[in-house]
Amino acid sequence: RWIPFADAGGDLLCFDLDPGPSGAVAQVIRFHHDEPWREQVAPTLEAFLSDYLRRLQAGRYKLARTGGIQPQ
Repeated sequence: RWIPFADAGGDLLCFDLDPGPSGAVAQVIRFHHDEPWREQVAPTLEAFLSDYLRRLQAGRYKLARTGGIQPQ
């Protein structure tokens, strides 16, 4: 019960609608296509977007030559 919303070479960011006991419904998780484990990126979409905006404003990302945004 994951809803993917971003793809980076097969690794996905997803909303988790059926988290484990220590998770929260609609937390943001990272699914690694070649790894069995998952990691929580943020407890909510709001927290994820707030952190992303903070990083953008701090200049932590740059536009990649191939398109998209990459961390600096």
